[in-house]
Amino acid sequence: MEGPRGCRPDEVAAVVDLVNSVFSREDRTMGRDFPTLFSPSNSAWLRTMWEDGRPISHVGVWQGQIVSSAGPLRVAHLGAVCTANEYRNRGLATLILNDALEQLRAEETSLVFISGGRGLYLRLGARPAGRILRYTFVPPPAVSEVQLELVDALQDRDLDAMRWLHGGEPVRYVRNPSEWRALLPAKGYAPARQNRAVVLLRRHGQVVAYLLLGKPQILADGVREVVDEFAGDRRAIVQGFSSLVSMRLARAVELTVQPGDASLTELLAERGGAATVIRHIGTTLLLDRDLLFRAVARSRPDLAAWNASQPTGADPEQLGQLVLGVLGNAEADPPRPVPIEVPRQGGMQYI
Repeated sequence: MEGPRGCRPDEVAAVVDLVNSVFSREDRTMGRDFPTLFSPSNSAWLRTMWEDGRPISHVGVWQGQIVSSAGPLRVAHLGAVCTANEYRNRGLATLILNDALEQLRAEETSLVFISGGRGLYLRLGARPAGRILRYTFVPPPAVSEVQLELVDALQDRDLDAMRWLHGGEPVRYVRNPSEWRALLPAKGYAPARQNRAVVLLRRHGQVVAYLLLGKPQILADGVREVVDEFAGDRRAIVQGFSSLVSMRLARAVELTVQPGDASLTELLAERGGAATVIRHIGTTLLLDRDLLFRAVARSRPDLAAWNASQPTGADPEQLGQLVLGVLGNAEADPPRPVPIEVPRQGGMQYI
């Protein structure tokens, strides 16, 4: 048995075959749906065990940067964890996970987002990834100054506009041009798949916002459009919802909003939007406590001071979850700092 180790670029196809045998459904293949993960350029982060020339266990890692409410952070996503049936219950996944986390520590990665909440992850120190603020909005009929355009084949100038708008979001992933071009078709937005779509919102001909529409929900009271991702002018986005439901023959719009997005939450509340707090399905692991607090010290000196006041033996996982706003609130006794906001699930998330 060989490993844990990363793959060579020419071994990626064999790893995708293993992952597909565990996760694939009739309408999906993991290589197509997660092109940034199962890319030859990311092969070293496909951590695996091998026997007789074939992969038998796998942990997929994507590493990159986010912009949090406290500034840039180096993070990783972890998912597609699987073992071939005949090799299960031998501790292979745990072995590979520990190896992957050691590699990430060496790369000065502070946070790991995990696509699940299995006991396997909890035993390694991962904790529930927090709560999501989800709005349901029934837009009133309105005449809007914003024009909506459903786009199937994106022109370069439109993609450039979307990238520019996304780059202005205060909490976001840092995506390079090749990731945009790989993820939009992979996630079914452009070209559109299963009623997903890219919507450009224009004012006087200029793109001022965009929406990525997910698969609509068919409910007893009508169709609900699901907005997976958005960026740009908040007033234009809310105004555009009236045209969107009319265009798509829907009744309501559902979208996830960052808690710190005061402009959008106020606009939605003013127009009758209803907020629901739901639990994130994934988990988060604070991989390096000192690294995280050093990274945010300049923009959030209150966090650095708060960390310094904690006991030396304080549970690092719990500290991380407090900082990310998962446990309790900022009005607790003793007081806790205002949490850091990180990008939540939806849209072109990586794993």
